Amino acid sequence: MTLYTGETTLAPSSQLFATINLDAIAHNVGVMQRFAGDTQLMAVVKADAYGHGAIEVSKTALDAGAVELGCATFEEAMQLRNAGIVDAPILFWLWGQATPIAEALRANLMIAIATEWQLDAVLNAVKETGISACVTVKLDTGMGRSGFTSQQWHHMLPRFCEAEASGMVHVRGLMAHFSSADELGNPITDRQADNLRAAIDQGRRAGLHLDHNHHANTAALLTHGGMGFELARPGLGIYGISPMPELGDIDLVPAFTWSASVALTKPFSAGAGVSYNHSWHAPVDTVTAIVPCGYADGINRRLTNKLEVTINGKRFPEVGRVSMDQIVVNLGPDGGGVSPGDEAFLFGDGSRGELTALDWANLIGTIPYEVLCWVGGRTTRRYEHRPVASTNVTSEDTAPAGPAGLRKLSTVDDTLQLGRELAAQLRAGDVVVLDGALGVGKTVLARGIAQGLGVQGRVTSPTFVIARSHRPGTPGGVGMVHVDAYRLLDGIQDDPRAGDGLLGELDALDLDTELTDSVVVVEWGGGVVERLVERCLVETMQRSPPSQQPHPTSPTQAQPYTPQPNQPNPLCWFSPLIRLHLQLRRV
Repeated sequence: MTLYTGETTLAPSSQLFATINLDAIAHNVGVMQRFAGDTQLMAVVKADAYGHGAIEVSKTALDAGAVELGCATFEEAMQLRNAGIVDAPILFWLWGQATPIAEALRANLMIAIATEWQLDAVLNAVKETGISACVTVKLDTGMGRSGFTSQQWHHMLPRFCEAEASGMVHVRGLMAHFSSADELGNPITDRQADNLRAAIDQGRRAGLHLDHNHHANTAALLTHGGMGFELARPGLGIYGISPMPELGDIDLVPAFTWSASVALTKPFSAGAGVSYNHSWHAPVDTVTAIVPCGYADGINRRLTNKLEVTINGKRFPEVGRVSMDQIVVNLGPDGGGVSPGDEAFLFGDGSRGELTALDWANLIGTIPYEVLCWVGGRTTRRYEHRPVASTNVTSEDTAPAGPAGLRKLSTVDDTLQLGRELAAQLRAGDVVVLDGALGVGKTVLARGIAQGLGVQGRVTSPTFVIARSHRPGTPGGVGMVHVDAYRLLDGIQDDPRAGDGLLGELDALDLDTELTDSVVVVEWGGGVVERLVERCLVETMQRSPPSQQPHPTSPTQAQPYTPQPNQPNPLCWFSPLIRLHLQLRRV
């Protein structure tokens, strides 16, 4: 287990900790992708990633397959940009008249527009900066909060079309929020989705492309999947909590553990009262422990005499009023084997016998969202990498049989390893095509190739920048150019003769590298790119039918790729709960 502190400095005297398991975050992104299908994920990291730490969570979610980030406010989005997350698309959707939109444009942020005055503000900022704005229009499809109603959208549509035609804005898509997706069978969810589809159709008929629309939150993903939209916006699910416990175990793992060091233990006489107003009296002689965490740190006073704390694998009841700075725990007559300095778990993933955030919510009739957002005060946040054991893993003996050469990979690290192995077979001038549906793991595999080549720079999805060059990590080494062919080939896909082919298009971008000295890794472009270059390695990534999607199994030993004419080498790659087939061939 690797443990380290993030943006919060761990003080020597710290007694209260929020420990965030980044492996759980990555795992949960994979689970959300399973439910989303071909729909890509925008990881919602508002409110400091629901208390988990937006910077570390954002980096982890992107590495695990999320393609975009969603924030409520401009300040939240800028925090990510200032932390070095410069390439990923970031959308913010809640802003007022004092928000510096010009600064948002300079930071390459995407902006949601929900009112006419917001459109005016964006256009004024475009005039000031000379930078075109990438916007998403927020609609009210039935939530009853911010966003254009259907009538307002009809009225505003000509203005958005005019703004896009002028080049001042690019209307990327429409977004809305469900009111009742966590209520099974509530017909308003389908009606809201239909309302968004109708608005999209209306906008496209008017001339807007609207190719990045989104409505689904975690609850909608669990019950309706991606709903046919291009993006989904899971929040709570990424953090390992289901908003619909009635669905049963869906393999989510809570990432947040809240704990404190026991400050002291002391004997307590029968009949003595504890804490303010003595709401609890010891029925017998007992031993109590003081845990330095109170309502100033996020323990709601409504949890008084209801909470249980886990120490050394045993649960003990909290007794007496929750105070500002501390709670009292009844250890029983024998003291329960507890000593000062022992770790007291307030809530976590349940693996140590502790309560979960959902348990806390159920104790006082609230929702786990609120519980997570309570945590603060004197809590020191720290991060760990602790492997996640899927609750749905099958053994190697029971795993379904696959084709000859089947490769089973169960984690992101296994996928990275495959990329590193492929890199060992590559040389300068090679082109690798990663083709497949949205969200199948192309960028993760590209990251593994980059690691194998030893190039510089963090590898992220190239969608936002078309192409990105990575310098060799050592003198005389091989660099890498990472390309989004979906956009690059738009003008030459149907007629390759219309341009100079892929390498010519890349040369036109004036990348700071010689393509012949690099490996070019192309996402998308299957069936096109191989016609435009002399030599390439094509990897087609395709999901199995749902009936053939087994649970992940333990990885097997990788087999090196040896090109053989007319004999494709079939491999199989698993991200959590997603089965992919790769076929490699030298063209």
